Amino acid sequence: MNVWFVDDHPENLEAWRASFPATVHASCDLRTFGSVPELFEALDAGERPDVMFVDYFMGPHTGMDVVERFLGDGAAPPLLIAHSSVPRVNRGMVRQGAHLWMEKVPGSGRTRSIVDAIHDVEDLERLVAKHIARS
Repeated sequence: MNVWFVDDHPENLEAWRASFPATVHASCDLRTFGSVPELFEALDAGERPDVMFVDYFMGPHTGMDVVERFLGDGAAPPLLIAHSSVPRVNRGMVRQGAHLWMEKVPGSGRTRSIVDAIHDVEDLERLVAKHIARS
């Protein structure tokens, strides 16, 4: 399973990675992107995640740019998880089309919302099945 995260702060990328258990690290491709253009370059090359965690404030870009790209590209979107430290913008990304949000707490080293919700690959699969209609 391809699980991606876009955020322009390296410490947030590391905290995100550190929040997953070893079994998820061993079974999934956890990939981080430090900018929206970097993410879009991977998408333009034909790569695609199954789960996409999205920060909101990223320089000249926002999480809305990412959500709109996935919803407007004609392909089935991945599980889109709004992942900002600002609840108001997380709710906004969900209104825009993200499937759910998980709170991010900057500077914490690990993200409690991920630690509590994802204990193994099966938890990720359940989240995808719950929020994404698969044919």
